[in-house]
Amino acid sequence: MASDRPDEYELTLRFKTSLSNGLIAYGSSRPNSEQPEEFFFFSLGLTDGSLHLNSNIGNSNIQNLGYDLNNTEWQSVYISINSSTITLGVSNRLQATQPISNVSPGSTAFSNTFLGGIDQNDTIGKTVTKS
Repeated sequence: MASDRPDEYELTLRFKTSLSNGLIAYGSSRPNSEQPEEFFFFSLGLTDGSLHLNSNIGNSNIQNLGYDLNNTEWQSVYISINSSTITLGVSNRLQATQPISNVSPGSTAFSNTFLGGIDQNDTIGKTVTKS
């Protein structure tokens, strides 16, 4: 999941579902001791059968990418997050890229990634997914 470069995060996965809404993946970085206020996350989910990516890195949101992704066929998803962009791709045919700025190096290297849910002990994740 972590890239070979310390300032980049990549995740590639496949899923199939009949559910139109749900959490697919969640990633978070723990604050470092020098800048404890820096906590970054992303969540990837389905809303009405379309992908959405939400992150607090540069207040990034990519919503409604694809449609009918809950058709019980395998879907391929690609996420790339680095210090300048967030990219979300689905099934090798659709892609959305959003620029980000003011991100310190290494802050996009998510140390925790959960697929299909989150760690019940992750209090930040509970707050994020309940909203």
